[in-house]
Amino acid sequence: MLKNKVKVTIVNGFLGSGKTTFLNKYMPQILKNDEKVALIVNEFGNFDMDGQLLTYLETKVSLMHGCVCCDLQSELVSTIQHLIATNQVEHIVIEATGIANPIDMLLACEDPSLVNLVYAPQVITIVAAPDILKKVSYRRDKQRLLEDQMRASHYVIINKIDLLEGEAQREEIEKTIQEYAPNSERVWTSFGETAQPFTYESEAISLDLEQSQGHPVFQSMTYTFQGPIAHEAFVAFILKFPETLLRVKGFIKFREQPGETMAFQYSHPVPSLESIGEVAVPLTLVFIGEQLDKPKLRNQLDVLQFS
Repeated sequence: MLKNKVKVTIVNGFLGSGKTTFLNKYMPQILKNDEKVALIVNEFGNFDMDGQLLTYLETKVSLMHGCVCCDLQSELVSTIQHLIATNQVEHIVIEATGIANPIDMLLACEDPSLVNLVYAPQVITIVAAPDILKKVSYRRDKQRLLEDQMRASHYVIINKIDLLEGEAQREEIEKTIQEYAPNSERVWTSFGETAQPFTYESEAISLDLEQSQGHPVFQSMTYTFQGPIAHEAFVAFILKFPETLLRVKGFIKFREQPGETMAFQYSHPVPSLESIGEVAVPLTLVFIGEQLDKPKLRNQLDVLQFS
């Protein structure tokens, strides 16, 4: 039985794999088992959408402006120390940004100041089925990141299987995961739904913790609207997203329904828009991509705002 030390779970996955959707369904499961749970949300950018959505948790910490596998490692260590010292937490869940390498995060959790405070982290990796199928077409650094995310996992959640076209594609995905995560337990799902009990083990599985080769160079840009925008103009805007724009997430309002807040998400090439009712959140969008033309993008957003 686990006691004295604090459990740490890392939930990671590439941009748009479905981490937040999964967490919204996974966190209540953890709360049934552990009374004091803290969530650390790492966003690549300066707006924490996930922290806004996960409103039912008592203790949440946001690490912004970078990813915990590189420039925020020391902040992650100090945050874990602080949560344990001040909140007497039993379980810390870290939602990593989509460009984080969990191997480096595991190494951060082996910091000498933490080894007597936390158990070896459990890693849950969310992969979007279409991303695995397209992996060979990605640049090598992006391929390596996906491979490392699977390689460091105890559980691999294969999400969005509703987008698969047949058994042959499922077999291809299984073969890829077997190559990089042969000892990981697989869970096949859509929309982050899973009844799988994620049993926390006191002993971590054997992982190769060699330093990663880094991750692709991404850029982020944040834009905050001063008020509602025109729905039709926004649709025209997202239809022109460039190939280099990989992820967009945040909140907006439309002039046609000014009292209703919409959660907007875009994972190349699929957009989604969902009403979250009349809630007070910043009307902010975060854009993540490679070689973003920020002046052009900001100009397009200004046109949306002021026309």
